Order: sequence, then C-alpha cells, then structure tokens
Amino acid sequence: MRTFRILLLVAFAYMFSVATSHAQTTLTASFDFTCPSGNCAPGDTNPLSIVAPEGQISLTVLGNGTIAASLVDSGASAIYGFGFDPGVVNLPESGWSTTPDYAFGWGDNFGYQYSGFGDYVSNNIPSTESWIIGNPGDYTSVSQLMNGGNSSVNFVLLDSNSNAGNPQGEFGANLEGNYPVSAPEGGAALLYLLLAGGACFGAMFFSRSRFANLASA
Repeated sequence: MRTFRILLLVAFAYMFSVATSHAQTTLTASFDFTCPSGNCAPGDTNPLSIVAPEGQISLTVLGNGTIAASLVDSGASAIYGFGFDPGVVNLPESGWSTTPDYAFGWGDNFGYQYSGFGDYVSNNIPSTESWIIGNPGDYTSVSQLMNGGNSSVNFVLLDSNSNAGNPQGEFGANLEGNYPVSAPEGGAALLYLLLAGGACFGAMFFSRSRFANLASA
C-alpha cells in the first residue's frame, strides 16, 4: 500500500511538472474586464467589472525563441489595437496577417501598455490578427510579456464596440496583481455555494476519517 502511494505521488508530481511546463510556453486569455470609472490604473481604487468575453489572445513560444500571437475579437466589427505590459517599451513585432498603422504602446483606462499595436487610421484589421513578438532567442516563456507593473491587466483590446464612455471599446484580460474587481451579478451566490460545498466536503472527509479510525481500532 505504501509503495502504491509513493508511485501515485510520483505520478502526480510528473503530471504537475508537465502542466507547469506547458503553461509557461502557451497562454490563452479572455478579454472579460472593463473599467466603468475610466480610471483603473495601478494605484487607483476604482474596481474593474467582469463582463462577457469580448475576445481572446493566444500566445505560444516558438522553437526559435519568438512568440506567436493570435488575437480574436468576437464582439466588434474592427480591431483598433492590442496592448500589453511587459515593462519594456515597444518590443519588436512582425509577420502581421494584416499590417496595422503602428506598432507601439499607449496609455488607457487600465494604465500604460508599454508595447502593442494600433490601427486607428486605416481600420483595416477585421476580427482577427496574428503576428510574431520578439526576435529569435528572446523568449522561453510567455510570462516574459507580462507583469510589468504599469497596468492593472496584462493585455488590452481596443475595438469598435464602445464602452465606459469611450469612442472605442477597452477590454482587459489576465488580471495583474491583486487589483479590486466587482463581482458580476450572482457572484455572491456563487461564493456561498462554493463555501457550502467546501463545508460539506470537509464534513464528509472528517466522517470518513473517524470511521476508518474506528474500524482499525
């Protein structure tokens, strides 16, 4: 029995290491945050709101050390821009499926996106865009593009679906740090349900442990 437990722990450790390794080289995040107040940069206390996903960004580290990016906007007719916060200004970007007007960052409701692209003038980018971030040998993990500390989210999508009083939509993905978030309607009920479920599970585990101890006595 002891040998079986050891083998099981080894198997779990292996699966965890594989999953962790995979998570470091790929990432998909949904744009499901907005800033109703218009001021949600780090240091502000205005909460973000959770909304239905406006789209998603997928990142994959390639064998040559660059990162392949794929952006999908499911809620608007045009993509105006994409920004991210690596803490480095204007990382090299190339290989566009549709060439944007420019490739650099900006400031927005969430803070400062130090790198990215925009297509405000031509408006030629439809609902999808794919491109390459970095030069060969630059990256071993997608996390190198995140956590610059200048934005409350790691990725920002700008599109033609206006919100928060802006002519363009601003949607954030992949919350950075512990920035406050307003739960969507029904969030409190979900929290209570999770707590109740945890309590029931704990009671079942405790009862089972007592039964096992009595049986072995």
